[in-house]
Amino acid sequence: MRRTEDETMKKTEGNSFYCKLNSRQDITLPHTVRRTLLIEPGVLITVGLVPGTTSIFIKKDIGSLVDNKMVVSENGSIRIPSEITKRAGFCKGDRFRIHVKEKDGLILLHKLEM
Repeated sequence: MRRTEDETMKKTEGNSFYCKLNSRQDITLPHTVRRTLLIEPGVLITVGLVPGTTSIFIKKDIGSLVDNKMVVSENGSIRIPSEITKRAGFCKGDRFRIHVKEKDGLILLHKLEM
């Protein structure tokens, strides 16, 4: 039985989701999060830093010329561009809490302090 979009969003609203930066500078978004915003394998997305923070934003690409564009892999992983990891000081093993802003079509990754 397939979930409706409302059921999928309710599942993301009440739960905390996390991801981790691996050695290839990839993160894998949970299926529920990707499904909420219809981010499927092969979809072009934009990845960037939230100005003045070390938080990462991810959204479906809307034709912006200045942001980093990446393609979602078959397993739902997304490469975080090296200029972002260097500027923010991210390294392998860093963990992020995932916040979904469905109204804005946006995913925010907030680095957890170790």
